[in-house]
Order: sequence, then structure tokens, then C-alpha cells
Amino acid sequence: MPSLFTTQRLCVYHCQSLLSKPNHAQQITRILTPAVTAFLPKEWQSPPLDEHAVQWLSDKLKEADIFIAMGKETALKDRPLPIGLAIMHRSGDTAHIGYLIAKQAWGQGFGSELLSGLMTYLSDTCAIKTVYAGVDPHNKGSVRALEKCQFHLDTTAKDGQNAFYVYHF
Repeated sequence: MPSLFTTQRLCVYHCQSLLSKPNHAQQITRILTPAVTAFLPKEWQSPPLDEHAVQWLSDKLKEADIFIAMGKETALKDRPLPIGLAIMHRSGDTAHIGYLIAKQAWGQGFGSELLSGLMTYLSDTCAIKTVYAGVDPHNKGSVRALEKCQFHLDTTAKDGQNAFYVYHF
């Protein structure tokens, strides 16, 4: 299965291409631990880790595009271990994205690398002109990754709400 794009350390796939093997879906949902999903909407915080993972991800794909990032050295193995994922909702020439990195890969620059690669991919392949990313202001690593990838603060967080960053092509 060919990747959508690669970065220095990552191969990124559309989630749909990985669902032909149930064990891939289970590997994907295993990275969605409570620590990793703490800043995501509630429906992403309790994914199934068993044979129901394929259906759960298939349902999520009806709402958004899901991109799975794997380390280049493990991408072609039978039981790949995802490093992270990005979720994208499109509306016309605007997209809203979210992303997460597996806890064991935190602090190694994978968030910035995934975001940078995704922005290049969108620029090269889509008619997207504006990308928004919501972020809890307490998630300092995610804020740094967005700023490093040239996102700019659009809406400041208020009363426990997310701040929103914007990227214009």
C-alpha cells in the first residue's frame, strides 16, 4: 500500500487504506490512550481496542479524513505501530484539523513533522486555502508545533474553550 506522503521519519497513509487488515485498526486505536486523547472531543476518548476497532474507525471516516503516521522503519511490517494521526474535516476551501502523537513519541518533534508534511500535502493536492486547528492552551507541545509550522493565533481561548490557530496557503 503506497503512502500519501513521507517526511524525513514518517510514512503517512489514509486510514481507509489500512482497514483491510483488522489488526491494523486495532494498532491504530491502541495509541488513543487517555493521556493522548485528553484534548480531543469525548467521542475520540474511548475507542474500542478489540475487533470493533475497524467499525469504529469506519464510522469516524464518514465524518472526516484520518491520516495515519508511521515510522518509516515500521511502516511495512505486518503489525505496524502508528506514531500519530491527523483528523481533517473539510468544508469548501477550508479545513479543520486535529492531530495527536502516541505518548511514547512525545517530545521528539513528530507533531511538527506530521503537521509540516500534512500542510505540504494539502498545498500540493487539495483546493484548501485555509486550515484551522483548535488547541487547548495548556497543551504547550501542540501550541509549539502549530507555531513552528507557521500557524498563527486566530482566536484566543476563553473560559475553558480551545484557542484556534490558522494557516493560510
